Amino acid sequence: MAALGYPAPPESQVRADVVYVTRPYEYAPHLVGGLDGGVSTPFPGSPRGWALAQEENGRAVVCLVGLAGAEPPTDDAGMLALAERIGGAEGAAYLRSGTPVGEAVKMRYPAGVRRHFEKAARLPAGHLVVGDALCSFDPTYGQGMTSAALQADALRRGLGGDPARLARAFYRAAATAVRTPWLLAAGGDLRFPEAEGRRSPAGGPLNRYLDRLRVAAATDPAVGRAFLRVAQLLDPPAKLMSPALVWRVFRAPRSVPRALPLRPAGEPR
Repeated sequence: MAALGYPAPPESQVRADVVYVTRPYEYAPHLVGGLDGGVSTPFPGSPRGWALAQEENGRAVVCLVGLAGAEPPTDDAGMLALAERIGGAEGAAYLRSGTPVGEAVKMRYPAGVRRHFEKAARLPAGHLVVGDALCSFDPTYGQGMTSAALQADALRRGLGGDPARLARAFYRAAATAVRTPWLLAAGGDLRFPEAEGRRSPAGGPLNRYLDRLRVAAATDPAVGRAFLRVAQLLDPPAKLMSPALVWRVFRAPRSVPRALPLRPAGEPR
């Protein structure tokens, strides 16, 4: 845009220096009590985590995550040692006894960037920006493709109108589509004091509540379900502040065991 004489749009940026290592395995439900997946999220003071998810074609994937320079290893022994140190049996079970079907791959993601094209003073005619070029998120939150799909839907709804107004209308709709996932991902990263970005004055009390909610989600299925529905953009964030859910959050234990027991296969989750 600069080369064409257009001013760059305003940007929001959160730098958390995320590094994650991913390795695919044969799906082995017997290793994890029949569960489809599991997760142990990083938190301030402990910037490492892991995730396990069943995929298509009989595969599962294990992902180790580090923020603020906490870089996960890629060798078998190092990955297993890190998963065991973080806690949580599911990820370590795959790394210890699973059958890998590919090599461990490391990905670096220095910063999330949101470009506010809806605020741009001038826009080139005949061009639209979508996907990561519009807003790129910390990929460990798993919201990038959903956000891109919502932007594509916003574009579909705008087609057929006045071409001269399409870009402005699309960018307004796209800004609405990315607002929630950006707030979730940026707010999650800014909990870490090492992360760089603009912090809201209201962020402190909200993050303390969300910290309690994450703890409650580990043991209360209703809280866990509500959190996942918001995280996967099925429900608005306001759902996490409903009186019934707040009551469940504050009645839950303030801490959970380092490793929760696995459920036997077939037991309700």
